[in-house]
This record gives sequence, C-alpha cells and structure tokens, in this order.
Amino acid sequence: MHNKNFRYDINGLRAYAVILVVLFHFGIIGFAAGFIGVDIFFVISGFLMTSIVIKSLDKGNFSLLKFYLARGIRIVPALFVVSTIVLILGWFLVLPTDYKALAKHTLSSINFFSNIVYWRESGYFDTDSHNKALLHTWSLSVEWQFYLVFPIIVALLYKIKKSRNFLLTFFILGTIISLILSIIITAKNPSAGFFLLPTRAWEMLAGGLIFFIPKEKVPYKKPLEFIGFFLIAISCYIFSTDTLWPSYNAILPVLGAFLILLTHQQNSIFTKGSVFQWLGNNSYSIYLWHWPIVFFLHYFYKNDDYIFITAGIILSIILGWLSYTYIENPTRKKLSNLSIVKAYFLWFLSISILSLISIMIFKFDGVKNRFSNEINNISNTINDINPRRDECLGKQDDSQLKKCTYGDGPLSLIVVGDSHASAMLNGVINALPNNTSLISFTISGCPTVKNLKKTNMPEYSCGERVKDIINDIKTNYSTDIPILVINRANAIFQGEPENDKSNQPIRYINTPSLVFDEEYYAQMRNAYVDTLKDLSASHKVYITRPTPEAKKEISNLAAKIFKYHLPTQDLTITWNEYYERSKQAWKAQDMAAQSTKNIQIIDLSREFCDNETCYFNVVPLIRPLNSVL
Repeated sequence: MHNKNFRYDINGLRAYAVILVVLFHFGIIGFAAGFIGVDIFFVISGFLMTSIVIKSLDKGNFSLLKFYLARGIRIVPALFVVSTIVLILGWFLVLPTDYKALAKHTLSSINFFSNIVYWRESGYFDTDSHNKALLHTWSLSVEWQFYLVFPIIVALLYKIKKSRNFLLTFFILGTIISLILSIIITAKNPSAGFFLLPTRAWEMLAGGLIFFIPKEKVPYKKPLEFIGFFLIAISCYIFSTDTLWPSYNAILPVLGAFLILLTHQQNSIFTKGSVFQWLGNNSYSIYLWHWPIVFFLHYFYKNDDYIFITAGIILSIILGWLSYTYIENPTRKKLSNLSIVKAYFLWFLSISILSLISIMIFKFDGVKNRFSNEINNISNTINDINPRRDECLGKQDDSQLKKCTYGDGPLSLIVVGDSHASAMLNGVINALPNNTSLISFTISGCPTVKNLKKTNMPEYSCGERVKDIINDIKTNYSTDIPILVINRANAIFQGEPENDKSNQPIRYINTPSLVFDEEYYAQMRNAYVDTLKDLSASHKVYITRPTPEAKKEISNLAAKIFKYHLPTQDLTITWNEYYERSKQAWKAQDMAAQSTKNIQIIDLSREFCDNETCYFNVVPLIRPLNSVL
C-alpha cells in the first residue's frame, strides 16, 4: 500500500546508512569507509528539520518547546534504555577503571555532550575507541546540539523577513562557512573536526537546502538518483580510516545523499523494497544497539572471530527490531498524548536518575568492591603512569615545546622521547642518583627524528619540535649532562599496526613511500641516525632498544584472564616475533652506536625476554639505568 505522505526514499536511504555503519564497525571487508553512513544520516536529519521548522513557521504554529519535545520523544527513550542496559551489564562484566569511564560516557551521552567528551579523549578511529561502549552516541550529541541552535536561528531570520530566498541565502552561507571550518579544523585537529558541531553543521545544512528546491523543477530524476548512489558507493571504495574526515572528502557522500533526496523517487528499486523499508524503520534502534555489541566483542577479544561477528550483526538487528517495536513506537505514542508539562517532567526525571547513578559510579571509581582485591590490583596497574602526563606530554601538533623538571637538586639527566618515554619516567626517576633531578622533553606519537612528517596529518609538527628540542638542549644545558632517548622506535620503521589503518607507510622525511621496503627503511634509518648523532655532538646519549609490544592492553587482559579464565597466550610473544618487528630499529641503533663513542645502547629486551619468549610484566628501568647514571 502506497502512502502519499510517507517518504520511501528517505526511509530506504536510512537503511543504506545503517548498513554501512554496522558493517564498518563489525570490521566487514569492503566497508572500510562505512562511517560515511553517519554523514548520510546528517543530510537526512538536516532536510527533515528544515522541513518541520519552516513549514511550522509558514503555518504560524511553530513552538520551540514542542519542537524540542518532539525531538526528545523521538531520540531519548531508546537511548535511555540502551544506556541503562549497558550500564547494568557493565556492573557484572566491566572492570572498575573501564566502568568508571562507562559512567562518564553514559552521563555525557544521555545529556548530549558525548561528542565533546570523546573529542577531548582521543580520535574516533583510534584503537582506544573500541573501549567506549557508547562511542556511537557522539553523532546524536551533534544532532541534538544542531536541534538546539538551528530552529532559533531560522525563527529569528524568518521574523526579520518572511522570504524563502532570504532564508536560502543564509543556508548557503552557513553551509559554506561550516565547510570551510571543517576543512581548516580537520587539517589542524582531526579529532575536533570529526566530533564537533561547527565542522559537521554543513552536512545538515546541505540537507536543508533540498527543502528550497521544488521537486517538480528537478530534471533527470532517475539519472541523478543513480549518480547519488554511485557517489556513495565510490566513497566506500576510495576512503578509509586514514582519510581526513569530514573535511572536503565528505562532500562526495553528502552530495550523493543530497541527490537521492532531491530526486524524491518514491518507487525506486534502490529504496522502495520491503527489506530497505524494514531496515529504515528500525535503523535508529539498530544503530543504538550495534556498537555496544561491538564493544563487548572487543572487550572479550572476540572481534576477530567471524562466528561472533556474524552473531553480533544478527543480534544488532534483532535488538533493533525489539527496541523499535516495544520502545520507540509505544513511547512515541504515549508521550505524544501527554501534556507538555508531563512529558517534559518524565523526560527530565528519567535523565536525572540515570545521570545521578552515573555520577555516583564515577565518584566511587567504578565501584571496585564488585571484584576481588587480586583483580583490582592487576587492573590498577594501568594507572601506574607518570602523574604529570597531561601537563608534560606534548601533542603531535603542538607549536610549542613542553618540558618538565622532576626531582630536586642538580640536573643529572635529560629525557627525550615519545609517549613511551613518558610512560617509563616513573622508573627513570627512581633510578636517579639521590637529590638530583631530570628534565623531560616528551611528545606523544613523536619519535626522536628530525623532519619527520605524516601523510595523513598535515599539521603533524613532530619533526620541527625535535629540532627545537635539540637546539634547546645545546643552548641551555651543560655537556656533562647525559641524554636518555626513549622511543617506540619500531613505529618509525614498521608503523603502528593498531593505529595506522593502511598497509603503507604514513611517515616520511622528504617523499612518502608506498611500501615498507629497503628504500623506505634507508630513508628513516638515515634520519634517525642523523638525529642521534646531532644530539651526541654535545652530550653523551643513551638509547633504549624497542620494548616488546603486546597485542592487547596487558593490565586489562591479565585481570580478565584471572576473572573470566580467558586464554593466556597473549601474555607472551616469541623472541622471533619481537625481533622481526624490531630488527630495522636495531639496525639503525647499531649504526648510530658504531658511528660515535658518545652513543650507547641500553638493551631493555633482556629485561623482558629469554632466548625464546618475551613476557609482558611490569619491569622497572631501575636496574639497567643504575649502571649508567
């Protein structure tokens, strides 16, 4: 049965959007750019909100309170249920440190500022993102922030001049300004560009532009619809998690969704099918449920098991259907029939209760007494970090150096390095001679290599900051003070498998490389050795061998093994695995040490490995450093 007032194209496009996002998050091959599904949702949302607001203004019955309530009735009930159930499951399954984080994320998600929280924590595509059970709510927060501001601005403009052309001018202007911000901010801070409203608003405003174009004036509708789907398909092929996003790259899928909605095809073979309509109806709830399932697969290390992946996708669809049928629809009908005062009261009451519970869980550090002391002690080793990390660890795009003094008394050591150096500082400090101090220069994700750049991060200033560090040391510190260089040196030569999503190098000195080959290794080796020799020209330099790299976060893994009797094989790697990963770094370090007597190697692998196996445990730097300090 055909409903004249129902937009089958919109509903069908929702189906495509949720399919892309779900298959991307479950790691299905061929959907490396499935995150564009969120961009499609934004275009749809922008079109619908523009239609609702302007039509109501035209009729003279627009109410800001009713608009917010309608959006809340649509979004909040299912989100509340998902957040509550995830928090309940977390009580039984999630370790205290992670449960504390879950409480913070629940609070931010249900109050629609989670995008800001996630922006401040890490990037959307970082490995750590899988430890956040409500990460996907960032897009709801962006939409809600848009809903708060958008109708006010449109209503004010409408009051100034009741003209569609007048409004259209501001829509076009807003789209252009937001797109420019997206390009600039994403280049300088990819996480901010991805998560924040100013860099995403243009996608929703682009959807709003469709409202101003009469459907009867759109020519070549079927070809344009086909082009729209082609643009979305090609986006899936050419983009990946290494792509700066949204920036100008998102124009492609946004334009695709724009063309599909513009053509208004109600009997399209691409969208009218019953499967697409069913998925479209259930898309919001499927979206809400799929990511917590992805989270738990990762939490229990089943994210590479295709049986669990398949089951997870099926479960996402089932739970989405149940949520749509028994939560979304009934609550929408019941709450819509209540008075505004009663509906708002129920909304605020439910959010307040869940917020209060989340705050209490956070305040009590994830309620540690849920687990035994043994498990808590193992899990808490993740907190054995440099207490001044936030203050002293620089960022990859910082324009100024960060340097910190640790200890009192005369300076006895200068530490230079990346986040590995920051992580090892507690051990280094304990190895210092009594009543002495050290100076640290540490930058996250920044190996000690001059002129180092990244293909996927134009604002990456690591190579320049390393030169600044060298100049600072030569200018301000006595040549009698030794330098300790601690890096994740393997990242220079082999990349970071957990963060570098492509199979080709993203680091380079002069010219990017397409493969990890001898030409690439020589480029990095020469730059690395040259940097160490530059440091050693004025100071004695000690460099640490690469530490063995675990496949999983060890403190959480060990605690879960103890609690849930998981397999223990990931607590070790073979010596051969370690050496294959590290041999290029070893070769470069050997070359540096052979080039001058002022460079000496500290072999940390002896603290972790025997002749066959490397073991992951907490090993202080005191023993190997005592011999040189």
